[in-house]
Amino acid sequence: MTLGASGGAVKPLTRAELIKLAETSPTTNLVMLGRALGVSEPVIRERARRGELAALGIRVNRLGAQWRVITADILSALGIDSETDSARSGDTERAAITPLRPMGPHDHDTAGSAA
Repeated sequence: MTLGASGGAVKPLTRAELIKLAETSPTTNLVMLGRALGVSEPVIRERARRGELAALGIRVNRLGAQWRVITADILSALGIDSETDSARSGDTERAAITPLRPMGPHDHDTAGSAA
């Protein structure tokens, strides 16, 4: 695990936290990007300053003293599809889908037959 600026361990973001971040905000800061990638704030700041994050497909915009990072780019760089993963990880409102089984010779529709 990487040490942060204060000497403490960097707590990486989980997949669910990354998806929630992308769903709630179109941009984030360098600290969250560092946590997403598992690196410290000074390291990610230096990489942003040098323009090295573009090679990962992560757009970083500097607005005065602030750096803003496109959250969708973070997911894309990490290979996370937010729509698929959010549906897979807790969409309990969707009905359970049962797998189909092959029909045998005795399985047929009896709805049209007289009783």
